[in-house]
Amino acid sequence: MKITLLKPTSKKTTATVWHNDEEHILVAGAPLKLNVKRGDTVKYRVGRFAAVHTLQYQSPDAAFDIEPDQKLQAIAFGVVALALIILYFMGLLDNALITTPVVIVWLIGYEVALYYFSYKAQVQH
Repeated sequence: MKITLLKPTSKKTTATVWHNDEEHILVAGAPLKLNVKRGDTVKYRVGRFAAVHTLQYQSPDAAFDIEPDQKLQAIAFGVVALALIILYFMGLLDNALITTPVVIVWLIGYEVALYYFSYKAQVQH
């Protein structure tokens, strides 16, 4: 199995890959080759503060790219833009008692989404 970390959000970003609880560190652009057999577990985490995900593979010779989920980024910023537009048309954008909680709730939701869904593994074709 070959795993590659593509387009990380920072050059210092590393991915931790576990193959049957044996830890491997993956840096951007450098492929990691694992001798995987059927029934083995392969898990990964990008960065320190992210959830651990399991790679679902059908072939031990599969190749995966781990990359940022750009759809998540677009949805998150679309939601905050929509909220600010709604507040603007309601005349509440200059009201700090309403705008501040909206922004704080959005930031909390965005950080939770990043924790679980910031990176995804795509099968190379």
